[in-house]
Amino acid sequence: MADLERARLAWGVWADGIRKLAEQGTGISVAEGFGLLDDPGYARALELGIPFDEAADAAGTALAVAGAAVPGEPAVCPCLAVKTRIGSPHP
Repeated sequence: MADLERARLAWGVWADGIRKLAEQGTGISVAEGFGLLDDPGYARALELGIPFDEAADAAGTALAVAGAAVPGEPAVCPCLAVKTRIGSPHP
């Protein structure tokens, strides 16, 4: 999870650099509204971040469901718990 959060942060830093370049190139500031989204480079940089956000969110949810979101606690697959309860011979 920490790796995904670092990837999300790295993308954010990179996209912020693209934003600064777009602001310089267009003379439009993000603070002035959504006009900067008309810059194709900046718009594409934002789109490229979507997989990072989705992956980090999905991993966080999966880890929380598995119990790994609790520091110091091992992850427990819910499927494994059910299989153990019903006595399944298949791991």
